Amino acid sequence: SKVEEMEHGFEREYTAKKQNLSLELTEVCRVKQQLEIQLNDLNEEMERKRREWERCFDDELAQLTRNYNLKITESETKTFQAESNLKQVTGEREALRLQVAALETTVQAQ
Repeated sequence: SKVEEMEHGFEREYTAKKQNLSLELTEVCRVKQQLEIQLNDLNEEMERKRREWERCFDDELAQLTRNYNLKITESETKTFQAESNLKQVTGEREALRLQVAALETTVQAQ
């Protein structure tokens, strides 16, 4: 009958649409899985880059710290040397002053 024919038509159409939707859903799930894999790969790469940048930063900071400490040590050495030189010059000046005083006394005595 006409009604049964229409029912069969609707069933075939419904089944075809259902199959198409099922295929589309399968494709969406496949694409979603691919995107999740890509996202994981990107996250791993980003984490690797972050660790690399941190390591570079730490290395550079350590080098700057070594250079700074070296400059401080050099400055302290130069300061110590200058103080030693000043003491030596002061001592030599005092010795010369005493020699001059002794000579003046000798000259006055003659």
